[in-house]
Parts: sequence; C-alpha cells; structure tokens
Amino acid sequence: MEDKKMDIRKIIYIVAIFLVILVASLVVLFANDNIVKTAKEAKVEVYSIDERYVKEDDDERIILVTNVLDYNKVMDEFNVKPEKRLSSRNFKSHNYVYIVLPVTCDESYEYEGYEIDDDELVIFIDDTGSTRYCENSYILYEIPIDKSFTDEDNISISYSLNLPVTDIDNPNVVYKPIMYIYPNSDTNVNVRLADPSVISVSYPKYNDGWSVYAKTDGSLSVDGKYYYALYWEENNKEQNDFSEGFYVTADNAASFLEDKLSKAGLTDREMNEFIMYWLPKLQDNGESIVNFSFTEELQASNAIIVDPAPDSILRVRIHIKKVNGDPGIKEQEIPSFNRSGFTIVEWGGDLS
Repeated sequence: MEDKKMDIRKIIYIVAIFLVILVASLVVLFANDNIVKTAKEAKVEVYSIDERYVKEDDDERIILVTNVLDYNKVMDEFNVKPEKRLSSRNFKSHNYVYIVLPVTCDESYEYEGYEIDDDELVIFIDDTGSTRYCENSYILYEIPIDKSFTDEDNISISYSLNLPVTDIDNPNVVYKPIMYIYPNSDTNVNVRLADPSVISVSYPKYNDGWSVYAKTDGSLSVDGKYYYALYWEENNKEQNDFSEGFYVTADNAASFLEDKLSKAGLTDREMNEFIMYWLPKLQDNGESIVNFSFTEELQASNAIIVDPAPDSILRVRIHIKKVNGDPGIKEQEIPSFNRSGFTIVEWGGDLS
C-alpha cells in the first residue's frame, strides 16, 4: 500500500512540474510583443502610378491610413481608381499602409508579410526579378494591417525590400527577353512565341501565350493585376558568330551602349533599362567583344506572334564575349528602326 502511495505522489509531482513549465511557457509566449503575419493572411493590392503624381523630393513614401476619409485623399492624390473603393466598414477591423516605390524593370515583386515588434511595424517585400530600377513609373502597395496593431501616435513603419542576386553567367541561357507593348488605343492583345518550348521562366506565366490588356502608356494587366512588361528566359540558345561586332572596354561600355541602342531605335527609357541590366556585366568583363541580333534574324529564329498584328516590331539581342585585347573584328552595321503605330519592342541578351 505504501508503495502505491509513493507512486501516486511521484505522478502528482511530475504532473505539477509539467504544469508549471507549461504555464511559464505560455506567459513568455504572450508576453512577447512580436507578431508576424504572412502574405496568405492579407490581400495586397498593387496600383500603377504615373510619375506626375509622385513628388520629386518624396519618391518613396509610407502612409498609414486609419479612416475612409484619409483613404479617399490617398486615392485622389495618386489618381488611383480601384474597381471597388474601401468603405468605412473596412476600417472597423483594419488600417491600411500604403508604400510608394519605383517600379522594377521586371515588375516581379512579391509581398511576403509583416512583423510587429513592440511599436515597430516592418513590411517585407521580395523583388524576385531585376535589381535595376526603371524611370518614370511607380507602384502603390495597399497593405491591410490588423487595426489592433497600428497606433498612429507611436508606431514606426518601415519596409524591407529583399533584392535578389542576379546570376547572368550561364552561356546556355538567353537572359531577360523583356517585351513592351504600345498599342494605338487601350486594347486586348494576345502574344505567343513560335517555339515556346525554350522558355525556362516567365512572368506573368506563359500559358499557351500571354493574354494582356495593353494601354497606350505601355502598362499591361492580366486578370486585373498590373505588369510593367512581359518577361521570360530561354534555354538552349544558338551559338553566336563574333566575326563582326565591337571591342568594348569597361571604361567606354556605357557610352558604347548609349550610342548603339539609340541608333537601333530604343527610346531613352528602354535604353536606360537595357543599360542598367547589361552594363555591370560589361564592366565586370573588363574587355569584351559585343554584337547584336535584330528583328529579322530573331523573328526567323523564334518569332513573336501578336494578335492584333502590330505595325512595327523592334527586337534587339546583345551577345557578349570576354576577351583579352582587341581582336580587330569588322565593325557591325546597326540597322535603323521606324517606330510607327502599334509597336512591339523586345530586348534580351546572352554570354559566350
């Protein structure tokens, strides 16, 4: 009998210790002010903003909105016209944080969530595309935050933009073909490649082609989501012939690209984006030979097929090969481009 009583006391003692540890753990857990919300727990809207609605001295802005009156002021300030505006009912459970950022060339941001630690709110955004920024275009993020976590008087708000490391060293890949669409009027456009089997990655996703709503300013939308351009990469590229081209050094790479791309017919904006992507590689090489493929050759290799048919297509692909010293190759002739009417522009590049 005594042995049984001892066993019961041991069990009670063990259970008591367990309960003490459990209660202590719960106290520590609930005493921690750190709160994390993932992207799945909030619907984030992304709106395109014309540059005229962004102040020159205030390119990146974070705005906390706690009521429908201030919300309407933000929508009006940036000339945003959502399909359905928020109402006072939305603000019963949530406040909204608005972040204004320059658009990346690939337009491939992903909202990852937010974290609140005491009175600090940090919003996490991943840039899964290029790290090079484009000019004259901005986006506005609308992020719902639980109302209980946001106190306009004392909370600090910031964002963390996680930029990817861009690897452009694989000689078997055509990097960043990116396509701009400029219709004469806002319209639905279908785009496909004659041979889509070479596509290794695409954004938005290539589903038997791209079906987009294109505006005259070049902005695109798929299922109501904004895109800056169409983006993809290709595997199994053809080997390039460097019998003609240009000898380029790190020192003259920028001026070289400006000169040749201007002659080829890219606009300043398109040219800037091209240079921001490929200039680092030319500078890393130190010395390179460079040549270009243009519309006729690229259409014969893997045509871009567009419906309705454009009036003009400009395709440019840069080929880069690292060298030691000037090989003295024949200089390539750069064709001119007549940009008129409904226009498609596409550029990309590869390494050898």
